[in-house]
Amino acid sequence: MKQDLTRANKMMEELRNKDKRITPITRDDFPLFSSFFKKEKHTYGNSWTYVTQGMYGIGPEGLGYKYYDGRNLSAVCVYPKVEHPDINVFYWVRPMGKGIMDVIASFAGQMLSEQHMPTYAKKIFPEQFTYLKKKGFSDTSDFPWHSICPSEDDTYPEIIIDVLESLSLAQKAKHSTKLKRAYRYYNHYLLKEDILMKNLKDYSKQAKEIVNTFFKKIKTYNNTNISQETDYNNLLRLDSQTNNNFGEIILINDIFAGFYSAEKQDSNHISLYATITLRELSNHLPEFIYFHLLHQMKQKRIQYLNLGGSETKKLNEFKNKFNAVQTIKMYWAAFK
Repeated sequence: MKQDLTRANKMMEELRNKDKRITPITRDDFPLFSSFFKKEKHTYGNSWTYVTQGMYGIGPEGLGYKYYDGRNLSAVCVYPKVEHPDINVFYWVRPMGKGIMDVIASFAGQMLSEQHMPTYAKKIFPEQFTYLKKKGFSDTSDFPWHSICPSEDDTYPEIIIDVLESLSLAQKAKHSTKLKRAYRYYNHYLLKEDILMKNLKDYSKQAKEIVNTFFKKIKTYNNTNISQETDYNNLLRLDSQTNNNFGEIILINDIFAGFYSAEKQDSNHISLYATITLRELSNHLPEFIYFHLLHQMKQKRIQYLNLGGSETKKLNEFKNKFNAVQTIKMYWAAFK
């Protein structure tokens, strides 16, 4: 069900009018965010795709808002809680800068006293989480983003795989392993399916239709999915993308069956931000996409693929079978 963002947008406009440090995010802000990302330790959240996708369509351009005071930067928005849409929450998404935790703590107290609005600090490092706990924040166990996944996609750690190592293991693994079976699915598509990969940017309309169909069919897929169609709006908007974004759409027997979207974060890392496939058309397309992307990265000599964190144990297990060489535990902190 699509959330009603009328009240959330109104509240952000009021905050914007009161505080000049809060302004709408536009595509012209990409260099600003990139300059901050480069100073940070690697994480899935250090990307334009992640930041704008996590804004839920808030703001005059749908890209959310930012807090920027010249030294500290964070994407910010107001959004209704998923299971309790009557409760609006103020979000700080991938906050950056040496003083940003103090800014968040100050704002959180103000928002709670003046607006009766709780605060989430999303996608923060362990040391930032520890600092905010000293300021009265807590983890999300007693104020979950969603009861199934208290910290959304940070409920389970980010999974990073080494391109060459995962490909080598998949080719050499024993017949019965999960990784070997996944690689067999990949080869099955190459050998037996009439499969084509096209540039996603040329087929954004078809990708949106895939998203619409996916969410109409979601209940029949027999798994937990608490995303919404609107979560993919910015990811598929050409006017919100940069040269770092890329992706492909999949055709099987001339029918659009799925797509992926990724972003090159630096010379060593690519992160995968969406894998949407229509299972009634073909099973195991996610495995095909993973290995297809790994082979592309091998050709381009890019070492690591970050698959992001997971909302559920099942998704975390799916990602882990590709042989994690590193995990990054990121946190959410709540103030209520």
